Amino acid sequence: MGLEALLADERARADERGYAAWALAGWLAFLGMDWHRVAKLADQARAAAFPAHLGPVLLESSSLQRERRFFEARRVLRLAINEQPNAVDLQLAYANAWLDGPDLRRLAWINRALSGRGLAALELKDSTRPLSLDNIVVSDLRQLDAGATPKVSVIVPLFNTRATVTSALDSVLRQTWGNIEVLVVDDCSSDGSFELARAIADRDERVVLLRHATNCGTYAARNTGLARATGELVTAHDADDWSHPQKLALQVQALLEAPACQASVSYGVHCSSLLVFSSWRPQATWVHCNPSSLMFRRHLVDTLGYWDSVSVGADAEFYYRILGTYGDKAIKEVLLGVPLAFTGHCLDSLTQRSSTHLRSLYYGLRREYLESADDWHKQIRHEGCSPESATFSGRPFPVPAAMLRKLPDEMVACLIVADFSADFSQADHVESCLRHMSELTGPLAMFHLPDVTRPALGRVSGTVRTLMRDRGVLAVLPGQRVRCSCLLIWTHSGLTLPLDDPPAIEALDQAVVLVGQPVPQNRTSLPGWICTTGKVRWYDQEAIRASVGWAVLQSALFDPDWYLRRYPDLMEAGVEPLRHFLAHGLRENRDPGPDFTSSGYRASCLGLGAQVPPYEGVATAESPLVDYVVRGKGLGFAPLSVFEGAMLTRANRPTVLLCGHLAGPKLFGAELSLLDVLGALNQLRFNVVVALPGVHHSAYFAEIRRRATRITVLPYGWWKNGFVPCQQTVEHFRKLMQAHKVDLVYVNTLVLDEPMVAASTLQLPVVVHVRELPGSDPMLCRVLGASAEQIRQRLLTHADGLIANSRRVLRYLQGESEDTARLPMHVVPNIVHCSRFDLPFPAQNDGFNVAMISSNEAKKGVADFVEVARQLATLAPGIRCLLIGPETPVIAALRAQQREGVVRDNVVFPGYAATAQAALAEAHVVVSLSSVEESFGRTVLEAMAARRPVVCYNRGALSELVVEGETGFLVPPGDVTTVAARVQLLFQDQQLWRRMGEAARTHAARNYDAAALKAALGGALARFL
Repeated sequence: MGLEALLADERARADERGYAAWALAGWLAFLGMDWHRVAKLADQARAAAFPAHLGPVLLESSSLQRERRFFEARRVLRLAINEQPNAVDLQLAYANAWLDGPDLRRLAWINRALSGRGLAALELKDSTRPLSLDNIVVSDLRQLDAGATPKVSVIVPLFNTRATVTSALDSVLRQTWGNIEVLVVDDCSSDGSFELARAIADRDERVVLLRHATNCGTYAARNTGLARATGELVTAHDADDWSHPQKLALQVQALLEAPACQASVSYGVHCSSLLVFSSWRPQATWVHCNPSSLMFRRHLVDTLGYWDSVSVGADAEFYYRILGTYGDKAIKEVLLGVPLAFTGHCLDSLTQRSSTHLRSLYYGLRREYLESADDWHKQIRHEGCSPESATFSGRPFPVPAAMLRKLPDEMVACLIVADFSADFSQADHVESCLRHMSELTGPLAMFHLPDVTRPALGRVSGTVRTLMRDRGVLAVLPGQRVRCSCLLIWTHSGLTLPLDDPPAIEALDQAVVLVGQPVPQNRTSLPGWICTTGKVRWYDQEAIRASVGWAVLQSALFDPDWYLRRYPDLMEAGVEPLRHFLAHGLRENRDPGPDFTSSGYRASCLGLGAQVPPYEGVATAESPLVDYVVRGKGLGFAPLSVFEGAMLTRANRPTVLLCGHLAGPKLFGAELSLLDVLGALNQLRFNVVVALPGVHHSAYFAEIRRRATRITVLPYGWWKNGFVPCQQTVEHFRKLMQAHKVDLVYVNTLVLDEPMVAASTLQLPVVVHVRELPGSDPMLCRVLGASAEQIRQRLLTHADGLIANSRRVLRYLQGESEDTARLPMHVVPNIVHCSRFDLPFPAQNDGFNVAMISSNEAKKGVADFVEVARQLATLAPGIRCLLIGPETPVIAALRAQQREGVVRDNVVFPGYAATAQAALAEAHVVVSLSSVEESFGRTVLEAMAARRPVVCYNRGALSELVVEGETGFLVPPGDVTTVAARVQLLFQDQQLWRRMGEAARTHAARNYDAAALKAALGGALARFL
């Protein structure tokens, strides 16, 4: 319930409504708004007697006075004075209420506040002038003997206080304690203040003038005076304050009477130059303990050191440093609640400026400073104050940069926004985050955002303070502007509430919002004081408890949306991307996003001999991204790997960028075809730069390096209909093309997108080598989210030339009726290196083997092959049926069925063969029974080159390879009985088997060799290069 609602709720308790009125009145008064309403609210709080202090009376009278309703103000105060006739605050407020009356009446009420405590009365210095701070004097006091001991050194910092310095110094020199020296330290004043002080020094030898060459600040000026002080006791006096003549004597006497005390302090009250008293905010009292009045024994400097040379707050810090070292009774308070000093204030004073305003004691710069100092005080209480700390030559504890008289560093690597208090529900996790991020990143900053929905605002925990001190973590303050690369936000219920004077935070690369499990679907917008130019990502806090999680987040290289799109198997499984990446993806060489290649980094930076220390118990050699964050980035390693190839750059020859789409741990047709194209491009004397999405097969990668001038590994996936291409990847390709002055982009498949988009922005020609038949591959269409016709139209729109690896693919590209003459299309078939497949005929002594070599997916006809095996078990029991290929769910299911007797024992699962030659070595006959059209049939061609007759379905491009009855047999699709019969025939007729094998090899060598590829490819590219 809001304060307004609570105030209007007649069912609420009287104390609740009273405090609501007081809080609202204080807020409006602080803002300087609607004094009429402030008076009414304060009156309501006073009537309710909640809160039960003088605050409501003081605020009501001040509000009435501001509206010049002096009579009403006096009436309110008289009622209060009748109840508390000795209350100093009421007497001073009553003096204010006579602003419409004679000055002497006001002065009388001021004197009532002083004389009732044994202090001499004030008089007008000049009765012809109005009552003001520089027109008061005490004339009937006798100054004590100037030789009285101890001597007091009074340090007066001076900077541009021309209007008040004369009265301030006059009040010091009129002190009844005569044995004083006044050290005036000018901090480069430019308004004539120094000249006024010099005139006073000329008249009074007790005044010593010191001067800074550069402006250093109030406390630096005090320290200059402290270094020159000769008194046994030391105090300070601001150049805009006025002190009662008995002030120093009373404080000296307190120390003489209490030798165990290390310092004494007196009270003061804020006032204007016209002696109108007030407080910087509505509170219970106007008179306050004045830490600037601290008088301490000179020897303390040898133990505790000097004032901290910050811009504000060092009075209070030194005060608490004494208490923290010597105990709560180390400082003697003089005349409790009676002001011995009138402290002036102006709009430009540090106590009134926005960032250093006294309100920042509760939220902001001053609070941060004092809490950080308190942590240091606890340390020196046990360890003592080191000489370096004592002189503040080095910072003994971290403070806001704005206090160090230098502009804050507005750019940090990482900023963490959280409730850093010890009792926050996620305190351990937040502290772990801060600790790990301080190890991983450059300049680190934190913004303490306590959960205001809890009963009390928690202060920064001791553990966090230690981290700040030991690891140089910066504190961001209310009102401060800061930019960061990475922003981490720990959510809590108070995050969405309005914030008084919030910082202005800009996250350049990413903002990470850490929420409780699970991550909400409907995500609220970030507070208005946070601006992001990068992506905003939401994660479950529990997902990143491991230390490597912070390394991943700090890198800003993990992109959850990209991760799921890049790996469709994860999207279909519905996994949470970050959890999966941390648990599995790091070690599976999966890329975290478009700007880092895990497999490429592993190949280039984590090879044999690399000295890779573990991080938090994690072997970074197993986690490329973690190694990059904790080690590689600092060593200058690239997140996107570039490898030099063995081919030298040919001068004055075109450069082709060849883009592959697969580079998996197991090699199939796509990878081998890329090697063939790469070899042909070299024979055509082109410079070839290769782009790969990963490095997962070292031998294959070595073959590419042997044929290329350079290889760049970029994380990129497949085109998908309706998805916008990844702009980072497009930009990587653009830079790659520009850096190598690419003349042609050669895309080795129809499934890529970003290389084509990048080429179009640079107006580079794109040639796509199409090796797929989408119309016969519903799985491919489903993955791409497009029909075969949509895929074809995309190629016609975005490519400048098309290469088909068979006549069947060419017919698909040409379509049935559309005129495609405007786009050049050529057939460039795959090849086989017959010299590598000169395999002998396998002996039949140990049996006859029929093999199907494939990826062992269902679409490759595995079920038909099992049926052929079943029939052969009856027709020719001596034939073994080899399913050569990787272990897949389909194969696992067949193994289980074989154990149950469903699948015949003549089916053998040799597994994946590393090379085509190894796969063919034991095969007598090779079959191809794919349920989808083959765009070419590389396995069939390799079998022919190795003298293996082929039995295959007459589907797709296979009829372009196999000569029926001469190099093998073409069988109607799905006719497994005929397949079994043809295999039986070859088994029974060895002469036919040998004759067909030799004919197959001759046909392959004559029509599908490297020379044919070079000629066909050269013709296809002639118009572009």
